[in-house]
Amino acid sequence: MLDLLSTLKIEVSDLSKTHAEHTQSITGFTEVSIHEAMREEKNPQLLKLSLQGLSTSVEGFESSHPKLVGVVNSICFTLSNIGI
Repeated sequence: MLDLLSTLKIEVSDLSKTHAEHTQSITGFTEVSIHEAMREEKNPQLLKLSLQGLSTSVEGFESSHPKLVGVVNSICFTLSNIGI
């Protein structure tokens, strides 16, 4: 997970130069998703919503930032498995 977050940091750094608001959404949803996945008292609905927000935050960047989309998808997959 730490490797994924390190890669995400690099990718959003590049994106922030041209899409600052998108970068804030991506990092915000990442933080919320991690929080929801790691909660002691899990709420599956909140985790699902935060992961949907994270996934949606990178829509439209598939061709211009494919590595960003890939790492976000990997983070979503990992967090959904943690949250089970």
